[in-house]
Amino acid sequence: MTWGSGDAGPATRHNARVRGGGSWAEQTARLSVHQHRRYRRETGTGTWSDKNRHLDRNRRRQERDQSHLRRGAGWRNYGKVAVVGVLILGAVLLMSPATRGAAVVILVVLGLAMYTTTRRKHA
Repeated sequence: MTWGSGDAGPATRHNARVRGGGSWAEQTARLSVHQHRRYRRETGTGTWSDKNRHLDRNRRRQERDQSHLRRGAGWRNYGKVAVVGVLILGAVLLMSPATRGAAVVILVVLGLAMYTTTRRKHA
C-alpha cells in the first residue's frame, strides 16, 4: 500500500515482492532469506582459493583495461601531432597564390575529418 500519490515506487514494489503476503513471521522469514542471498551475492561464496581466483581475475582484467587505455593514449597523441602538422602545411600553402586552392582543399578535408572524429562517443 502506498501513502503518497498512489504510484508505487521501485522501493515499494521491491519490498512488496520480498515481503509478499501472509503472517508477520512468514514475511520476516522471506526477508531474512532475501537478505542472506543478497549478502552471499555481494561477498561471494566458495573456498578461499575460489575467492582468491575471483580477485586475481578481477585484478588482471583491471590491469588489462588500464594497459589498453595507456596504449590508446599514444595513438591519440600521434593524431594530435598529425593534425597540427596538416594545419601548418595548410597555412604554408595558403601563403603562395599558386597553391592556395590545394591549401583550401586540405583544410576543408581536415576540418571534416576532425568534425567526424570528435563527435564520436567514447565508452
